[in-house]
Amino acid sequence: MGRIFARCGGVIVWTCAVALSFGAITNQNASAEVAKPNVVISAWELDLQWNNPKIIQVKLAGESVKRTYWYMPYTVTNNWGSSYKLTKKTPKDTDSQVPPTQAGSKIAAAAAKSADLRFIPDVILVTDAGDVIRANKKIPAEVFAAIKKRERNPLLLKPIKAVGKILQGKDNAKDSVMIWETPKHDVNSVKIFFSGLSGETHRVARITDSGDTGISTGTIVAEKTVIAANAKIRRHNEVERKRDPNILESQLKKSAKFDFLTKGSSKKGPKYLVLRKSLFIHYKTPGGAGVAAKKPFVLESKSWILR
Repeated sequence: MGRIFARCGGVIVWTCAVALSFGAITNQNASAEVAKPNVVISAWELDLQWNNPKIIQVKLAGESVKRTYWYMPYTVTNNWGSSYKLTKKTPKDTDSQVPPTQAGSKIAAAAAKSADLRFIPDVILVTDAGDVIRANKKIPAEVFAAIKKRERNPLLLKPIKAVGKILQGKDNAKDSVMIWETPKHDVNSVKIFFSGLSGETHRVARITDSGDTGISTGTIVAEKTVIAANAKIRRHNEVERKRDPNILESQLKKSAKFDFLTKGSSKKGPKYLVLRKSLFIHYKTPGGAGVAAKKPFVLESKSWILR
């Protein structure tokens, strides 16, 4: 199976999609245009290489029947400080992790140090049958040992060992694996949501009054979406006022009203619910365990989403 390369930061441009997924932020009526990651890089990002998922069967201690697992080997690299140059950005703009802009200067040295990032992956696999499986959850040690032996990669880290600080440069890249125990029924497709590769986040807003923006009342969107829609309304109204100074307010378009979704509060104020820029990977699967051992996963699509 060939290795797929995904440079998280726009070297390879993918179509952005929306995943206001799981629980309270699911909205079947939301347009595919209501929330997208920023087109221009706005926060730190890591580079990811991964292989298509594979299948392995492992006989665990004390059990007579082998269990079946999917696993996806990957390499994560921090090229943030050396590869990406954001101009006119402050720590506030870039989630406190800013790449150097003046090589050799004290500012650049401080920025380079701050570009050592923390890799905390959160990877969920969703099947067409509705199974939601978090990677590396309750996976016996024998399974990783069997995968490492098969892959013949002495640098392959246990999943927990890949979590944490990741220094800059390819020499500090980390090899590890995502593992899921397979459902006990046939699966025709899987969707993988890979969070932890980007610092880009957006607060979640609920539209309480759509005004004339075209976003339906009750729709849940990223904050930037409703702000952009309201800005378009304001520009329209400014043009109308210049065209007709006596125009009535009732004749102008109305902006949308919204509130933020929160998950409680603290002494510092409300804890906002946020969408995070995540990698979305969609595969067609070969079916049951007997078939899957002989046929590869087929990549259908990949994209950056907000989730």
